[in-house]
Amino acid sequence: MADTQQLAAGSVAIDDPDFYMNNPWPTFKSMQAGEGMYFHPAFNTFAVTRYKDIRDASVQPERFVSSRGIFLADMKYREQTETTNVVDSFFPEGGEHVGTADPPRHQELRRVIAPAFSMPAIDALRARVGPERHSISKVSASETVWKMVRSS
Repeated sequence: MADTQQLAAGSVAIDDPDFYMNNPWPTFKSMQAGEGMYFHPAFNTFAVTRYKDIRDASVQPERFVSSRGIFLADMKYREQTETTNVVDSFFPEGGEHVGTADPPRHQELRRVIAPAFSMPAIDALRARVGPERHSISKVSASETVWKMVRSS
């Protein structure tokens, strides 16, 4: 796993939407070429930019957890919200999301939902939905164009 470098305050505004709207790719490329893993002290979170480092982090649940949030907004607005993270706020009390579960619960939930994402399940869904998808996309596209023209 890469060594961790601390992001200097304001050096990479990962929480600023303008950063993403103004071509973040050169910055990401530079981050990947550098340490690859950056600690953001304001959010007490890591920005991990290389696939290998993401894989390495995923097998260290004692250090890298999903249960405290998977979006920057989870860290940025933690004190202002009543939930631990944004994703879980969409579920009723007691509901669980595999993306915000830490091991070993993550593996238990994944085992339950995995069959729905197997190739046989996807093929069965494709057979049922396939003939309709073209007509649905045509309607959606024409409605979108109409809405854009209408609101102008």
